[in-house]
Amino acid sequence: METTWHGLPMATLLDAAGTRATASSVQVRSLTGWGAALSVEEARATFLATGVAGIDLPIGNGAPCCLVVPDRRGLDWVKWVAEIVVA
Repeated sequence: METTWHGLPMATLLDAAGTRATASSVQVRSLTGWGAALSVEEARATFLATGVAGIDLPIGNGAPCCLVVPDRRGLDWVKWVAEIVVA
């Protein structure tokens, strides 16, 4: 069974922010200090989830926003997203 996430594709955010073609990395940091470093290409395939399975994302799952990284295990995802830095 596949989980249905709701929110914003990171690609949409990067496009709206005007990410430069020379950018090479995206760092996503949590309120707890946990983070993920991704290439821009990897980041474009991620998702900023605000809901799951038709309900708002629960606090235990990272509300209000959790970085979902489809090709990585859940331990590599970032709950409670506080900052996104493109370099």
